[in-house]
Amino acid sequence: MARYYLIHDSRPHGVEYLVFTLDDPRRDGYAGPVEEGVRLDSNGEDVFTHHDGEPPPEVCLGRDPEDPGYYRLFRSPSHREAHRYEPVAGVPVVLRHWLRHLRNTGRD
Repeated sequence: MARYYLIHDSRPHGVEYLVFTLDDPRRDGYAGPVEEGVRLDSNGEDVFTHHDGEPPPEVCLGRDPEDPGYYRLFRSPSHREAHRYEPVAGVPVVLRHWLRHLRNTGRD
């Protein structure tokens, strides 16, 4: 399982992005706080695709209560609760580079 860097990117319009990058964001000029070495998993589940006959995904993030450096993506809050993960508020974003997040949010 890959190790990630995690940045909490709070935007003025009230959105909190939880940006997981594979590459160190400080190489791209990021100077804020960074959580290093966190792990992110989806347990092999496709959490983003809407399948016919199922409710659309409400992708959310959970943290293992016994291992705070281990995060997991879930299709829904109820799925996260069933696995007893702590809720983590914010919109999860998974990218290789911090600069891609800046481009995606119009800040490049």
